[in-house]
Amino acid sequence: MKPTVTPLRYPSGKTWLLDYVKEFIKFHKLEPKAIVEPYAGSASVSIGLLQGGLVNEAYISEKDPLIVAFWNAVLYQNEELVEFIKSLEVSLETWYSLKKYLHFDSDHKYNTVELAGAFLFFNRTNFSGIIKGGPLGGKQQQSSYKFDCRFNREKIIEKIQGLHDLKGRLHVAEVDGIKFMQRMTSGTNENLLFYVDPPYYGAGRELYRYYFIDEDHQKLSAFLKRLEHPWLLSYDDADFIRNLYTDSKTFPVYTDYQSGNLRRNVRELLISNFLIPPLAPSIKVEGKQHGNNTRMVDKVN
Repeated sequence: MKPTVTPLRYPSGKTWLLDYVKEFIKFHKLEPKAIVEPYAGSASVSIGLLQGGLVNEAYISEKDPLIVAFWNAVLYQNEELVEFIKSLEVSLETWYSLKKYLHFDSDHKYNTVELAGAFLFFNRTNFSGIIKGGPLGGKQQQSSYKFDCRFNREKIIEKIQGLHDLKGRLHVAEVDGIKFMQRMTSGTNENLLFYVDPPYYGAGRELYRYYFIDEDHQKLSAFLKRLEHPWLLSYDDADFIRNLYTDSKTFPVYTDYQSGNLRRNVRELLISNFLIPPLAPSIKVEGKQHGNNTRMVDKVN
């Protein structure tokens, strides 16, 4: 699996897609000044494009105040966050003691660094990084995967410290994704690229604290179909989603994650208002290289 560009773990993380987004930009000769990523989560695509020099700025948004707190702490309270992480004992006792930060009113009770540190702790110690999930290895620790197996403190701190360099170029908002995109397109002629990775349709309720219902997916589709800026959308493959975007370009690819009721070798949809080019031979998707012997694409509409 390709190393992540952020310290966050997600079953729907998009580090694997970063190389393809770069190819998408190159194929269409786009020269975006900024990338806009609502539903950012780990923000792997935005961070990767910033660090690679393909955009000058990135604008990300999230509705979950814990994720927003994490990114704000990384950018503006980096040293305090690092010290908080250093102070944490990686144990089930800590896991239980930090549960209070997961209450939906916690952002009104605790400071940004506490919220950010708690979120990161659960992200690194829960099954597949799912904040709503249980601890790695189970509460009885009878699994071969133990509680601390994904909490490499030194590497986590190194990535957090590196991300601080993006201060002033990475902008974070706590707002609904569609409202955020409306704000970004209001009164600006800036050359923007939109990368949209909304909550999954099939397993959203199990994976996220703030998930979509059918109406939310429909509203997003209606908005994107009116959006004149180039946009690239990634989704889990479901008939409901395909039907929402029948007049858009779609490109199914196989991914190799497994979380909750998501199975290995499931398909993900890439959808856009621009032609979606095929994967270049050099691009790998979760360890599967595109080529004559691997059926990565079943059709391009």
